[in-house]
Amino acid sequence: MANNNFKEYVVYVFLVLMIFNFFFFFSIYLVATMTHFEKNTAELTRDFVIDNVYSVQELELYYTFDEVIHLDEVRKIYHNIVYLMIFEFFILFLIVILFKHKFKFVFLKYISKYLFVIVIIFFIIVLIFYKSAFVIAHKLLFNSVWQFPSDSLLINLFPFNFWFIKSVEVFVLMSLFGFLFYYSISPID
Repeated sequence: MANNNFKEYVVYVFLVLMIFNFFFFFSIYLVATMTHFEKNTAELTRDFVIDNVYSVQELELYYTFDEVIHLDEVRKIYHNIVYLMIFEFFILFLIVILFKHKFKFVFLKYISKYLFVIVIIFFIIVLIFYKSAFVIAHKLLFNSVWQFPSDSLLINLFPFNFWFIKSVEVFVLMSLFGFLFYYSISPID
């Protein structure tokens, strides 16, 4: 019986982690797609990364070779996030549809509360030590050059403060989704 409870606990933890991961990806997606620029090079860059509108050759008219390679990696990471988000949505949808009658929503709510608190603490720590977190994320995610001179076009269009603000927006959205998820879970009688 104890082994059965452990398996059930693991499934609920996995489910909640998957839900919060989906919220994270969805928050990134919303922040990225809702960020609008005046029609200039920044808008062209956003269109390249998010919508695949422009080719690498068109970016080379504005950026250095290393900047173009970096933007191409950013584009690939962004699209992988979107694909993972869609995949997670369908997996979560299937789990809920197939196992709806087996859920103990009180247990799910209990786990989500503590995970939500852990996520908030994690994001607060990341925001406090944002510069270090930014460097670590870039070292983990990018194979190409990701540090550019301060006079580069990429740094001037997307300065460090831009990314800090976007990270805060992702944190706020994810917190909102987590809060709504926690308060929307109710036992089915």
